[in-house]
Amino acid sequence: MRKDSNGSHKLLSTENANFSDIEIRIIQLICREFTTEEIAQATGRSKRSINKYRQKLLIKTGSTNAIGILKYAIRHQIFLND
Repeated sequence: MRKDSNGSHKLLSTENANFSDIEIRIIQLICREFTTEEIAQATGRSKRSINKYRQKLLIKTGSTNAIGILKYAIRHQIFLND
């Protein structure tokens, strides 16, 4: 996430988004319809941390909600329906 000259946030290029291992795991769990609490339990992190990761993922994927993250994941083969 970057701020432009007027202080508002600017999206990173979604084509070049680099995700950490934990971000990939969170995307996969979002795609499997896990709640924030379930993601926190599955990853050993707090719900607050998961909410922060979700916000970063929205920015990195150029999405406005979890459905956008799901669409991004399918489009970029981060999540494959198995």
